[in-house]
Amino acid sequence: MSPQTFDEVEILRLVVPVGNDGRSVMANVRSAPFARSVRKSAVIQSGWRRPLHQQELSRIWDRIDRISTAVEASVPGQDELRMSRFPEDNRDAFDMLRGFPFMTVQDEEFMAFLGIDRTFSCHLVQVERSRDAVPLPTSPTSGLIISHEHAFHLLNNFAEHVHAWYPVLHGHFTVEFVHAIANGFPTSPESCLALLVLAIGRLFADGASPPQLENPYIGPAMQMLHCIVSGDGHLRATQCLLLFSIYFICCVEPCRAHDFVSMASYHLQDMLSIDCYWEKEQPNIIGNCYWAAVLVESEILVQLDLENSGSWRLSPIGLMPVSCGTWVVPLDLTTAQSPSSTVLANDGNGAWDELVLADLSYFVAEIAMRKMLRGCTLSARKGPGGGFEYAPVIAAELERQLEEWYSFLPRQFQFLGKALDASSLRGRSPQAQFLSAQYFAFRTSVYWPAVYQAFSTGKLDYALLSQCRRFFETYSAFIESAACAVYNCRPNLWTLCASVFTLSMAAIVTSRTPCLDSLVSSALLPCFQTAVRVFENVRHLSPSLAELGLILEGRVSWWLSFIR
Repeated sequence: MSPQTFDEVEILRLVVPVGNDGRSVMANVRSAPFARSVRKSAVIQSGWRRPLHQQELSRIWDRIDRISTAVEASVPGQDELRMSRFPEDNRDAFDMLRGFPFMTVQDEEFMAFLGIDRTFSCHLVQVERSRDAVPLPTSPTSGLIISHEHAFHLLNNFAEHVHAWYPVLHGHFTVEFVHAIANGFPTSPESCLALLVLAIGRLFADGASPPQLENPYIGPAMQMLHCIVSGDGHLRATQCLLLFSIYFICCVEPCRAHDFVSMASYHLQDMLSIDCYWEKEQPNIIGNCYWAAVLVESEILVQLDLENSGSWRLSPIGLMPVSCGTWVVPLDLTTAQSPSSTVLANDGNGAWDELVLADLSYFVAEIAMRKMLRGCTLSARKGPGGGFEYAPVIAAELERQLEEWYSFLPRQFQFLGKALDASSLRGRSPQAQFLSAQYFAFRTSVYWPAVYQAFSTGKLDYALLSQCRRFFETYSAFIESAACAVYNCRPNLWTLCASVFTLSMAAIVTSRTPCLDSLVSSALLPCFQTAVRVFENVRHLSPSLAELGLILEGRVSWWLSFIR
C-alpha cells in the first residue's frame, strides 16, 4: 500500500471516524485529519487488529478531550484555532463573526459589500423555479424501444461523465439494465433507474447542450416518479432520486436538483438510522449513495439558501464508500456491444476492482475536501474596536490542512508545479481540473479576511502585505483552473460558475482600493476577461447564470474605466 494515495484503508481512516461512539475525529483532535491518518497507518500496517470495546473507546475519547482542552488553553492563539472546527462545534465563534462578508451568493453581507441587493440569492432561486418543467409523455411508457447498440452507447456516456463523480450504481446494475430494455421498461424502480441512466447519457451526446437537446428518456422516467416517492424507501427508489438530482444538476438546474437530492437524503438517513436495514440491503452501495447525496447537496447549499436535509448529522456513522458492490463497467463500452452472460454474472469483485478503485479515489478525495470546506475556512476574528481582523494562526492551520490534503492525492489528480499555480490542466482529467479549482478557491478564501481588513481600514501594514498579494495570486490560479473545469465538469458547472462570480467580484471591488492598487499585477485583467468569457459560453444554459454573467460583465467594464 502506497502511503501517499487514497485507498480503501485510507477511506476507513479519513471518511469514517475512529470509534463506534459517533464522535467526529475533526471535532476532538486539533491536528489535521490526514496527519492523524499517517500516525494510525503505523498501527494498521503493523498488523494490530484487536477490536476495542465501547467502554474502552469512551475512555480513550475522554482522555483525548482532556488533553486537547489542556493544550489549547496553554498555547497562545488557540482561540483562533478552535474556530476552524465544524460550525456546529463553534456556534459562539461563528456568532462572533456575524456580519463578515463570506464570499457566497447567499451571504447578505457579501451582496451588500458588492452593492447588490441583499436578497439576490432569493431572486436567483425564483428565477430558477420559473423554468419550464419537464413535459411528461402523452403515450404510455411501457413499450419504449431502444436498440442495445444505442443503449450501451448512452451507458458509456454515463460511465465516462458521471460514474466517476458519483458511483451510486450497484454491482448488478448491468443485469437490470438489460432486463429493462428487453421488457420495454415496465413501471418499476429498476426501469426508472435504467431510463435515468439513458437520459443522463443522452445529455452527453456529441455536441449536445441540455436545453436544446430533446431527451426521450427523462419524460418516461418522470412518469414513473409516483412509484418512487410512494414506495417504502427501497434502495432502488433512493438511487432513482439521486439520479434525478444528478440529471438536473447536469442540466444546470440547481433548484430542481436540490429537490430530488433532499428526498434521497431523507431516505438515506432513514436507512442509516435503522441498523437492521443494512443486513437486508447492500451496505456498501448505501454508503456510496449517502456520500454522493452529501456532496451534491453541499455544493448547492454553499451558494443558495435552500432547505438543508441535515445529512451531515449522520456523517459519523455514515458507511464508508468502497468498491465492493459498486457497479463495474463490464467491458469496453465504446464497442457498443451488449455484455456476455459471463460478464453479466460478475459481482463487482476481482479483476474489475482496479478500475473502480481509480474512480473511488476521486470520490474519497472530494469527500475529504468537502469535510474541510464544511469547517470554518475563514481566518478572521473580531478586533478590539469591533471590526474584523485577519487571524494569521487560523490561516496557517488551514493552509497546513490543505497542503496535507493535496499530498495524499493520487498522482493522476495532482496538479501543482514547483510554484503554487495550475500546470497543464487542459490535458488533465475533469476530476483533476475540478479539484484544482476547489484547491485555489479554498486558498483564496483563506486570504480574503486580510484583503477585507485592508479594504475596510484603507491601510496595508507589513503583516497583511504578503497575504493580500497571495489573495490575488491564488484568485488568478483559481480562474485558470475554473476556466478549464467549467467545460468538462458538467455535474459541477453551476456551482463552479457561481464561485467564478463571487471570487471575481471580490477581486474587482477590492483591487480598486488605493492601498491595494500596487499589488494588482497586469495579469489580473486577463483573469477578469476570462471570467466574463466563462459566462458568455454558459449563460444560455441557465437564467440565473445569465444574470450573474451580466452583473460581472458590468463590473469588469467599471474596473476597466479606472485604467483607461
